[in-house]
Amino acid sequence: MVVEDDYRGPVDYKDILYTYHNKKRLAEKLSQWREQAFRAWNQEEIDDQVPSPKLELATELKDLKFGDYVAENESDTLDEYFVETAEYEAVLNESSVVFVGRKGMGKSANMIRASQVLRDDKRNLVCVVRPSNYDLDGLVSVLESLGGDGNQSFLVESFWRFLLYSEISLEAVAAADRLPAGIGDGTPMARLRDYLTQNEIAEEFSIRLERVIESVRRELRETSRTISIEKQRERIAQALHGNIVGNLRKLLGDALRDRHRVALLVDNLDSAWTKSAQLKSQAILLVGLLGTVSRIAEEFQRENNRLRSVNVTVSVFLRSDIYDEVIKEAREPDKINTKRIDWNQPDLLKRVMDERYLSVRPKGTSPDELWERYFCSQIGDKPTLDYIFSIILHRPRDLVFFCKAAVFNAANARHLLVEDSDIREAEKNYSKFALDALLVEYGATMSHLEEVVYEFAGCPSIMPKTEVLEIIQSIPGMDEASQATDCLEGLLKISFLGVEVREGDFSYPDRADDLRKAKILARNASRRGKREERYEVHPAYRNFLEIES
Repeated sequence: MVVEDDYRGPVDYKDILYTYHNKKRLAEKLSQWREQAFRAWNQEEIDDQVPSPKLELATELKDLKFGDYVAENESDTLDEYFVETAEYEAVLNESSVVFVGRKGMGKSANMIRASQVLRDDKRNLVCVVRPSNYDLDGLVSVLESLGGDGNQSFLVESFWRFLLYSEISLEAVAAADRLPAGIGDGTPMARLRDYLTQNEIAEEFSIRLERVIESVRRELRETSRTISIEKQRERIAQALHGNIVGNLRKLLGDALRDRHRVALLVDNLDSAWTKSAQLKSQAILLVGLLGTVSRIAEEFQRENNRLRSVNVTVSVFLRSDIYDEVIKEAREPDKINTKRIDWNQPDLLKRVMDERYLSVRPKGTSPDELWERYFCSQIGDKPTLDYIFSIILHRPRDLVFFCKAAVFNAANARHLLVEDSDIREAEKNYSKFALDALLVEYGATMSHLEEVVYEFAGCPSIMPKTEVLEIIQSIPGMDEASQATDCLEGLLKISFLGVEVREGDFSYPDRADDLRKAKILARNASRRGKREERYEVHPAYRNFLEIES
């Protein structure tokens, strides 16, 4: 606003008034204002222009999201990029299955996704059982008190039947109670609910288990060892659940007669597996569950004038190294329907990242766009994806962690795409992550694991057997030859070490039968080559331990 010098404007306009004394001063002011205004206007046009491809690419790289590498942390979004496998289909379609895989292989992801899909069909009842370490410790101690008694397996199977029947019952009542109509008086579901309350089964699992364990202990103290095994087993069964299981079977048949399927999913059994003198009892505890799985499905299929059949399916999710130990205690291992998941096929493992990327891209986007647009084409003389696969353990968790670390490094460095240096830095981050995960996963079951793996720091990646044993025996408390040999066997089982099965070809077996075969191949190769067996530290751990490749 401009005014002549004899004009007195309002106080609130004072800051935007320009008072001129003559026309020349006014013209100069107008010219100055016009120049500033046009400059500001031109700058706004520049700012409003479409960003350059380079700037756009850098922004997209920063915004790339791949979800979480821990399945429990991404249950809300898992359906958007879950990779379906034949093993997953078995969980959905088969009556009883034991789903086996190493930690990070996707057991929990498969369990979570299966429960979601099964719940989508409102005709189904889904019951997820996840006992904690604390819950199972008491039962293991009871098994220890029985020693080598044949009652151990009977007690375990009775326990699992009681647990699984009661869990199905509680979930059935809870699901009916969540319906708008609730549970009507005098209905089969009301009778089931009342029975649970009368027999104090309506409490949380840990309280029920504590009461059952105390009953068994009391019975064992009072029972004379002179009575027959059959009589003793009757008393143990009575102490465990009396006639509750039989009554629950009848009540469940009536209450669930309209259900299309009752799916029981059992997870988190790894927590009961710890290093101690109780390993045999822990194995008996878990093998009892595996044996009970198929029997429960069969029990619910029976129908007569007293019982109605119910389509019950049971899926158990178990870590592979635990399964390999547990199955040794099974009387009929061939009757356990086992599905193992592995990700050794590169194309299948690649889909883990492809599906996560495609979940936030427009329909029709090529899955290769992630690698062609956002990652450099090669690391050294290897294609980038091949290089990543050559470093990591072949598990979804590891691939997701590595790629997230690489993208994070590139975004921080303001690179337009993930470059060689970003991959190398991600390799450092991943190696530390992989070693920490190894110690957490197996530190409870392998003595001196942390001291042993750190003792390999700075060593060559490939060593003859005598050098490996010397490293192990240098650890205090591991100086016995038998201890060192057992430890070497353990390092092979957990894939910290691989064994040379042919000249320059090292195998990292992840199951008991494959390990047995690899050891035989290694001995034969050693004999033919007239040299010692050789072992190799897995590439996943070399960077952090500064192991020479």
